[in-house]
Amino acid sequence: MATKKAKGSKCAIKLIKHSAKVANICADVIGDIAGVLSGAISALIALKISTNYNLEFNTQFLLSALVASLTVGGKAIGKEFAQKHTTKIVSVFSKVLSVFKRK
Repeated sequence: MATKKAKGSKCAIKLIKHSAKVANICADVIGDIAGVLSGAISALIALKISTNYNLEFNTQFLLSALVASLTVGGKAIGKEFAQKHTTKIVSVFSKVLSVFKRK
């Protein structure tokens, strides 16, 4: 990319040089935010379902288990995808980031 002066090549080099920090932000920070949001939203949905349909049992446990399994499974699928398509991901992400770069 850099030898062909492709758009986003400088940004891609910076991403690769700082890959440990980028991986930490992508995996830990974004993953934690997604986990908290999915847990809170599933609790609200379970409460709404329980009140609307006058259910006696606690649907929150069932919905929380479903959301947790989908979250963990989704992260596993995402990691496998990321390992197989690293070059394409860095290329696309660097092109997107280069749009927001100050000149």
